[in-house]
Amino acid sequence: MSSISKILFILTQIIIAILTQSVESVFYGALAISILLFLIQFTYLKVIYKDSLSFSKANINTAKSLMSFGGWSWLSSLTYILKAQSDKWIVSGLLGLKTFGLYSIGILVFNQLHTVISASILWVFPHISKNNKDKQVLAKQYWKLLFYIGGISLTISIVLVNFRILFELWLGENFYQQVQHYVETFLLLLPIFTMSTVAYFYLSELGLVKHKFFADIFSLVVKNNYYLDCD
Repeated sequence: MSSISKILFILTQIIIAILTQSVESVFYGALAISILLFLIQFTYLKVIYKDSLSFSKANINTAKSLMSFGGWSWLSSLTYILKAQSDKWIVSGLLGLKTFGLYSIGILVFNQLHTVISASILWVFPHISKNNKDKQVLAKQYWKLLFYIGGISLTISIVLVNFRILFELWLGENFYQQVQHYVETFLLLLPIFTMSTVAYFYLSELGLVKHKFFADIFSLVVKNNYYLDCD
């Protein structure tokens, strides 16, 4: 259901953009489809879990439990956003917008590949939930998934680094020469970041949001110190 929602959300924006050529229309279209998808998903969950999804069963203890879990999850999400955006602030602030413009091309390539590869991890969620008490099975699945993700992302990185004609066709030969360093650097970093996504999803699915928050904080500090030292 989640994958279908994402596809519908993106397709709706593309169709509206083509038909209207208006950023405002795309924004309102995205808002409308988001509300519609929320209502559809809520109705779907209500039908599937009609015996357990009921407001009449809500109580203070349940609310406290949700707040305890949701609080750490919110902090972790906030830290993740800071981690994803902080490098852009540092580069634009210290090196200027021109350098940031070139840097952002590398980020764009990286983000698209990272999103596609990370999405392939979602199939393992039911297996994690099913075997969340069997540490031996979880460890075996973790290393298999890590090897799979690492191998796929490394192969993609090596192929694209040595297949510059694709980027030259997309960006033009002259402009690609200006951004080549950033694109290739992020391609080489891709396997490392995608492999770390495995741990991120495992901690999330096992409900270890507090551990994930501190892991995100550590990652944020290390990343920003690295960028500041480089700059």
